[in-house]
Amino acid sequence: MSTPNPNVLRWLPEVRQAAANVQADIPSILALIDIESSGNPWAVSKSGARGLMQLMPKWWLKEGEHVAALHDPEINIGRGTAFFAYLKRRWGT
Repeated sequence: MSTPNPNVLRWLPEVRQAAANVQADIPSILALIDIESSGNPWAVSKSGARGLMQLMPKWWLKEGEHVAALHDPEINIGRGTAFFAYLKRRWGT
């Protein structure tokens, strides 16, 4: 196993909270953040996915929210972790 990316580990408190809310696996969430954004909350993909967990604005913005909300680590990790937990429940491990 490789050494954890310090840019990702800085979000550990937010990941712990989000994971506790939906009973998600913390190492998996950290790995997703590392893969998707290398821990950069301002990451934007070519397709427009945003933030730490690369959420698409079309699907993840709530009514009245500005796209900048997806760059908020707490919001991005919370929504991304909830979706990850849903997928694991739906499709298994």
